[in-house]
This record gives sequence, structure tokens and C-alpha cells, in this order.
Amino acid sequence: MTGTPMVPRAVRALRAAVLAVVCGLALAACAPLFPSEAHGPFVGDWRLVEAGWGTARFTIKGAGITLTSDGETAWGFSGCRSYAFGLTGETEAFLIGGPVEGAPTGPPTSLASCNGVLERIESRYLNALLASDTAELRSSELRLTDGRSYLIFTAIPPFPWPRLAGTEWELEGWGETWRDTWTDEVIGSPTLRFLGPDRFVSTLGCGSIVGTYRVVRTDVFVVSMQRFRSPGCISVFSEQDQLLGQFLNGFRAYLTGDHLILTHERLQLVYRAVPPG
Repeated sequence: MTGTPMVPRAVRALRAAVLAVVCGLALAACAPLFPSEAHGPFVGDWRLVEAGWGTARFTIKGAGITLTSDGETAWGFSGCRSYAFGLTGETEAFLIGGPVEGAPTGPPTSLASCNGVLERIESRYLNALLASDTAELRSSELRLTDGRSYLIFTAIPPFPWPRLAGTEWELEGWGETWRDTWTDEVIGSPTLRFLGPDRFVSTLGCGSIVGTYRVVRTDVFVVSMQRFRSPGCISVFSEQDQLLGQFLNGFRAYLTGDHLILTHERLQLVYRAVPPG
């Protein structure tokens, strides 16, 4: 991945908007996404925006930490790895514990590499999460605490496929949120097009990808994907095309003005809308 020290103002603004997860949809879309009658605490999809002990905060910006709950399990991405834990009780008094499939074991799952600082952030986050026993819900904000440590999340908006159907997007930049490395030196003109609620087509620097997907709340999971290579391709496209191919295996999507941002853990792709015709 190539980092560029000078990022265009438009891309910097977009990156800030994404890191803040500004909801480009209606306010209702920012509410928790599970049925209100579901059993268990803080059901929904959440992104960590603040954490600490007492009045002392610890760094989380760019770590890509998320939390999802269906009332019985709490899972997400903790900065280096995916995690999953059992969840019992109610919002006023709950218990997180008992690892389930997907708990943070083994190597990091992110497409981007991990480092010592991120591992310490992950450890602090998981310690605070497992210690939490009460939750407070305020509109689109969730606060978990044990009286000493605290975690504050905002709701993740749902996948906006009705607004994406039939639209075409051209890649403008990509990078990693934690390292703050970014490139606007996109090779060729890779595009992405959503064909209704379950199909997409992506052109690469060297070939194309055709796939089908399903949406689970805020996440897009690719069901099938076939890659077609153009004859006579040159190696300069290889790193970028490999990243795009991996990224399209699973992501979240946000609309910000005339830009579409795909996120996966600590990585993100920024696309610009292609004018009709």
C-alpha cells in the first residue's frame, strides 16, 4: 500500500466523515436495527467512538472497533481480530462472557497488519467490554460501563441498497484508518455497480468481478464472486486489484454526498458517483 503525505482536501474531508460515521440516511436509520421487542441488552450494530477509565480516555481513533448484539451474543472487530462472547441478562444488569465461535484467538483477521499499539488498544477494549455490566441507551448512542471503565458507541446505519441500485461508482482512493496512510493515485478507473438488492459488478484495472451478495443488518456478505481477467494485463495493477478483490468479500457501506465509502475493519475504499449517461 502506498501512503501519500498530501491527501486532497476532498478526500481528507471524506475520511473524517467516515471516521465519524456520519449517517447520510434519515435519522430513523441511525436507531438500533433489531426489533425493539428482542430479548437482551443493547441489540443493534455499533461503532466505538470513545473509551476510558473515569475521566481519562484512551486512544481508539482509526482502530475500527465495532460491537453487534442480538441479545444473546456480543461480537465484532476489536482492532486486530474478530471476537464473539456470550451475553445474558437485561440492559440494566447483564453479563458478557463465555467465548463462542469467532472469539479473538489466532492471527489478526484484518486485511491490514496489526502492531503493538493496536494490540494494547484491543486488550483495553476487551477488558472494558468484559467488565461492563450496565448499559445506557440514548437515541443512537450506547454507553457500557462497570462504574470505572466506560465504552461509548454510535449506531451503524443500515446498508443503503435502495439508493445504490443501478448506480455506478468510480474508485477515488483507498487506505487504512489507523496508520492514516492513503492513496489517491488510483491506477486505471475501477468501478462498482449494484444491480438491485443482490448483485454487483466491479471493473478492475485488469479484468472484472461479478458477484452476488446478501445483506445482514449493516453488513454485506458476498455469496458468490467470479473474477474475469483481461488478456495482456500488466503487473502494475496487481496490488490494487488484489485489494479490491479481497475487499468485496465483505464490507459495510456509507453514502456521503456523491461519494460511497466501503469499510472493512480498518480499511476503506472511497468511490465517487459516475454521472448518468
